[in-house]
This record gives sequence, C-alpha cells and structure tokens, in this order.
Amino acid sequence: MRKNLLFFFIVLCLCGVESLEARGKPDFIVSDIVVSKDKFIHIKLQNRSVYDFPVTQKIKEKIFLTIYINNIKRAEYKVKYLNPKLFKKKSTLFFHTNFRLKKGLKMKVEINRLKIIPESNYLNNRLIKQLTF
Repeated sequence: MRKNLLFFFIVLCLCGVESLEARGKPDFIVSDIVVSKDKFIHIKLQNRSVYDFPVTQKIKEKIFLTIYINNIKRAEYKVKYLNPKLFKKKSTLFFHTNFRLKKGLKMKVEINRLKIIPESNYLNNRLIKQLTF
C-alpha cells in the first residue's frame, strides 16, 4: 500500500513538472499546405498555445520556416519575415509563398526546425503533403 502511494506521488510530481515546463511555451504547427486559384502555394501556420511569445531582436534573425519541394530545400525564412501575429496565443495565419504549382509535387514544410524557440511540442512542426492539380 505504501509503495503504491509513493509511486502515485512520484507520477503526480513528474506530471506536474512536465506541465510546468510546457507552461508559457508556444506550440507552433504547420497545419496545412494549400494551393490558391492562381496556383500559388500557401502554408497554414498556427500557434496552439494559450501563451503569447515575446520575440527578441536576436530571435528575429534566426531561420524559422523551411520549405522543401520534391525533397530539395527551396527556401528558408527568418522570424522577421513572418507575421508577428503567429507569436500570439491561439493564432492562425497563412504564409504566402512565391512558389506556383505547375505539376504534381511533394511539399515538406518545417517550422522551428532548429528549435530556436522552446516549444511545448516539437512533434507537430513538420507537414509533408503531395500536391496535384
């Protein structure tokens, strides 16, 4: 009985520590890749956290969004080129690229790949999608 209580206490403490670490951190995700009527590719980005994240000048200069087309890195964007709205709690925005869909291609988009901003969940920072006409 004592061992069970001790085990329960340890698990409870560990869960509490984990939630404290996640507290105050953003959770950036790439939720979709869409093609507009004029065939430009747009990326839907979200911050699912309930916390705002203050962006410093040092962070603004870091690579934050990476785009691959058919497994070739085609573009990297620094934080300063993204809408600051993304760093507000529960935000969603579309990042408009200058890439056009000319034929079927495989898109891979990664956000915060280098983990320059601490997040509560890094597992949802990448999306791979096959785009066709």
